Amino acid sequence: MLISEVHKLAIFRMPKVCSYSISGALFHQGFRQHPAANPKLWGEAKLRRRSFVDRMIEAMPGLDDYRKASFTRHPEDRLHSAWRYIHVKCPSIPEGHLDFPEFAALVLENKDLHLGTLWHAGLSQAHLLGDLTQIDFLGKYESIDDDWARFCEWADLDQVPLPHIHTSGPPVDYREAYTPELREQVRDYFADDYHAFQYE
Repeated sequence: MLISEVHKLAIFRMPKVCSYSISGALFHQGFRQHPAANPKLWGEAKLRRRSFVDRMIEAMPGLDDYRKASFTRHPEDRLHSAWRYIHVKCPSIPEGHLDFPEFAALVLENKDLHLGTLWHAGLSQAHLLGDLTQIDFLGKYESIDDDWARFCEWADLDQVPLPHIHTSGPPVDYREAYTPELREQVRDYFADDYHAFQYE
């Protein structure tokens, strides 16, 4: 979570949704990461029991008075991007050698993943954000340029472009990685994301 006391604003960065790019753009505008906002410290088991937003409201007195924002991504694309990232950049961990169907199977079966790199892969965005009435601005990866501009205007921030940081390689069409059966399994597993953020 990035916060700005000046703007009374908290940004809940969603893993694999331009999180490093958003940080790169906002650090230059006075935002900082809250010291308790590292989900790796909690682990996937604790995050499954309670949303990231609720944990941060508890950890930071006064956060209720802040405006809150986040960005989401299509669940199929986000899962594929998590696999691409470790496949390209984390070959030293066991999951870095899996092909995409094997990686997806681990996630869908709730298998333990490598803590620190993949803690987020099996957690839906809707669960991490919790009660969406607490979120004042929601943008989407699929329209990131327009939504980022809307966010900057809404937040009264300088209109700066998002830098491309920690990209997982050149753009690909994630849909080509899915069989009809795997797509249906992912849709079932992340059903709350499809419903909460109106993905198809």
